[in-house]
Amino acid sequence: MIVNLNPNPILDSAPASPYALCAKCHDLNYINSSASWSGHGRHIQKGFSCSVCHQCAWRARGTASVSGSALVSFDMNVVGNNHSLPVSYNGSTCTLMCHEEAHP
Repeated sequence: MIVNLNPNPILDSAPASPYALCAKCHDLNYINSSASWSGHGRHIQKGFSCSVCHQCAWRARGTASVSGSALVSFDMNVVGNNHSLPVSYNGSTCTLMCHEEAHP
């Protein structure tokens, strides 16, 4: 059961922050505002780091496994199948089980 991966999420670029690598290219305040996707702030406040849902383009250079809209590549150590439905993302909606919640 994953309830909160980062109990006190602090969106900063400090080296120990789980968001440090993301902050090299992205405005964390913008991401946390949910302006780019309505669920960003909610997931961050629950303690999930970006790497649960996204593959970093900077780290992934040269790998063939990175594809899809917004570089969505779920961490399969954190997410799983939504009952009999496979983990998927269609560009706006994900189908998976995460933080004990079934996503359609």
